[in-house]
Amino acid sequence: MLGRIIDGRTDLLGRTDRGPQGVLRVWVAITGALCATIVTTSGTAFGALGAAPLTDFRLEHGAVHFQAPANWHLLQQEDSDSGAMVIFHVRNPATDSKGPDRANVLVSVERTGSTGEMRAITDTLFASMFDSTGIVLGDTMPTRDTRFLFWRGQQGATPYALFDDYGRRGGMVIHVRMSLPIVAATPTSWTQAYGRDTQALLASIKVKGDPVFPGWTGHPTVERIKSK
Repeated sequence: MLGRIIDGRTDLLGRTDRGPQGVLRVWVAITGALCATIVTTSGTAFGALGAAPLTDFRLEHGAVHFQAPANWHLLQQEDSDSGAMVIFHVRNPATDSKGPDRANVLVSVERTGSTGEMRAITDTLFASMFDSTGIVLGDTMPTRDTRFLFWRGQQGATPYALFDDYGRRGGMVIHVRMSLPIVAATPTSWTQAYGRDTQALLASIKVKGDPVFPGWTGHPTVERIKSK
């Protein structure tokens, strides 16, 4: 497990004021044997795409393929000699009409070649997109070609949970960033759907038919804990 954060009245650093409605705990689960109990507890299954209609995306002249829920709002799509990137806004009624906070998902392709140490390559990629005020809470490399980072960010008064997954295949590093504002008014059902859909997205990503995250993903998984 990469780590956990706690939503409710909290600073995401392990301290929390438990309210009468209970505390929403957002876990980062790496699906696979090492955390099968967590995934089972959360009621999710690796690769389960759910009932939502899906949209196919192909980047790098079709070499990179993945599926995303059709109800995710497509903000930007680029696929040119300068790079490939898709950015989604995942609509949340608890935040979208009340301020600047947004849940987003980014899928990008970096042409890094097949050689080079994965940690060094992803250190550079991560540093270029890391807010210096953030706190890295989890960092793991389950295989030589996959790395998952979990960190806490901040936008104004709103804390964020951010998940950066990197997988290397075919001379390319696929980067998936999942950005989740931690807002108490967000319904549990919405956060559960976000976790399920991001897990399914990660499971669908392939380079020339080869899964980028075969059995390993870092994604938000949610359970409701009763207050004492």
